[in-house]
Amino acid sequence: DSAASKIADLVREATQEKSQTERFITPFSRWYTQSVVILAALLAALPPLFGAGDFGIWLKRALIFLVASCPCALVISIPLTFYSVIGSASKKGALIKGSRHVETLAKIRNVVFDKTGTLTTGNLSVQEVRSLSALPEEEILRLAAVCENASAHPIAKAVTAKFGNPPSPDSSEEISGKGVRAIIRGKTYLCGSARLLKEEGISLDGAPESGLYLADETALLGYIQVGDTVKPEAKEALQELKALGVARTIMLTGDRAQAAETVRTQLGVDEARSNLLPQDKVTALRTVRETGLTAFVGDGINDGPVLAAADIGIAMGMGSDLATQTADIVLPGNRLTSIPAAIRACRKGMRIASQNITFILIIKAAVLILGALGYAPMWAAVFADVGTALLAVLNAMRVTRTD
Repeated sequence: DSAASKIADLVREATQEKSQTERFITPFSRWYTQSVVILAALLAALPPLFGAGDFGIWLKRALIFLVASCPCALVISIPLTFYSVIGSASKKGALIKGSRHVETLAKIRNVVFDKTGTLTTGNLSVQEVRSLSALPEEEILRLAAVCENASAHPIAKAVTAKFGNPPSPDSSEEISGKGVRAIIRGKTYLCGSARLLKEEGISLDGAPESGLYLADETALLGYIQVGDTVKPEAKEALQELKALGVARTIMLTGDRAQAAETVRTQLGVDEARSNLLPQDKVTALRTVRETGLTAFVGDGINDGPVLAAADIGIAMGMGSDLATQTADIVLPGNRLTSIPAAIRACRKGMRIASQNITFILIIKAAVLILGALGYAPMWAAVFADVGTALLAVLNAMRVTRTD
């Protein structure tokens, strides 16, 4: 169950999944080989039967034809190109589960991201402290930290961490799902959600729609905005995706609209869709897929259905087993910059595979025709076989070079 064992399993899967190009080359080579053997036999036998020359001359031409037609260059270089892409991408932090995903990733048009744990760290932190009374902002933070000192809520922990080791209140009462009522130096304070303050008859005039509010028994004193922290490399990764020609970047989240918009603005995501349940994310992804090949990047168990529904599913890290097993690509290092690096490697690999196929077929066609007509010597046939194979292999190895 270790991370190393999981990576080993993914590597085994990667070597078994073939791309469309590889799946085409294998049956093509089988058909092609049978055809050229028959053509070579006909080339050696038919012309002498019709008095077009000596059998020895046509046998030599047939042998040249047979040597030049060998499909080894195609059979060796194309799989090697895809294996090189997988190796290059893995060095850059993206483990691709098979050659068939290389072709899809190279053509990707849209990239959809989960928010929490993917674009953000998942760790809450204080974003803003604002006073709506005569108290300074430092005092608002101190009072809120003292109130929240005994609470285990993630927002409470973010506030106390921002202040740093606050003292305990004289007494406190945690109101489930709403906040805390605490007594500090004989005075009662309320710290929590808008719902808590409204139930106590305290007006929220001048405050935003959401946040952690601090009030005494009569009026609102101030508020604190707590939000998720974006990953340091997230903005760079999104900029690289845009530079690669990705048409749209979209963020899906179950969080409220304001939190989603804050992250969208910070990172420059094209579009953010909020307040989504897991099934809503699948529906949203399907609408995006209508505009082109779409990759989804997620990390949690809730992202499993969306990863499966995407053209390419990308799982962050080695956390959730469901996400890792469902995804087509895994990022063991948990770095978003591995995604544009993998796209570059895939596009480079597809260019090289196309170059190799074109080069091999042109050389072979030229030597086959010239050999059948008697203008190509045996060394040309050897070059069309072994020479093109070596050149194609060397060209395929260029994928592993870091751009």
